[in-house]
Amino acid sequence: MARRLLSIAANTFRETVRNKILYVILAFALVVIGLTWFLADLSVGELSRIVADVGLAAMHLFGVTIAVFLGITLVSQEMERKTIYLVLSKPVPRWEFVIGKAAGLCATILLTTSVMAVTLFAVYAAYSGKAEPGILVASAGVYLELVLLVCLATLFSTFTTPTLSAMFTLALFLIGHLSQSLFVLGGRAKSVGARAAASFLFY
Repeated sequence: MARRLLSIAANTFRETVRNKILYVILAFALVVIGLTWFLADLSVGELSRIVADVGLAAMHLFGVTIAVFLGITLVSQEMERKTIYLVLSKPVPRWEFVIGKAAGLCATILLTTSVMAVTLFAVYAAYSGKAEPGILVASAGVYLELVLLVCLATLFSTFTTPTLSAMFTLALFLIGHLSQSLFVLGGRAKSVGARAAASFLFY
């Protein structure tokens, strides 16, 4: 089983790293992270913190784009090219195929996130004159979130169209990020019913 999973994951990794759109998004992300140096000079406040915040936000945004865009097409592309039937005709359970595809994309996301994290780490160190390990820790947190998005996108891609998969994945992404704000706003509401509804939706 492990050998089959690794084989599917490795094949998926090779396919995704050959995707030209991946390199376009990654290149754009690196440019934006590099530009944080100049954006900090145009801003008011703790400049080194602005570099870190804007850089991490860019890493998060482009990471989500890569995870969702590639995740929703993992299974659909295999079906369009009919290669999925060749794979499933062998003694490979469907769940192994799906998990292997997701694992391969997670490896690709790890590579792209590492490149962006190292770039941001270098830009921050060059700008502030000191290394900040917290950037790498925050980048690891971003990667874990992207892994979850990959799993969701892959799950939805098994029974819906790529468009619906993207909508469902992004909807859950937004719900996850807005739930804390909903809880805070609900706590400030004067109505007991509104506070109860906000707490119910949060939990």
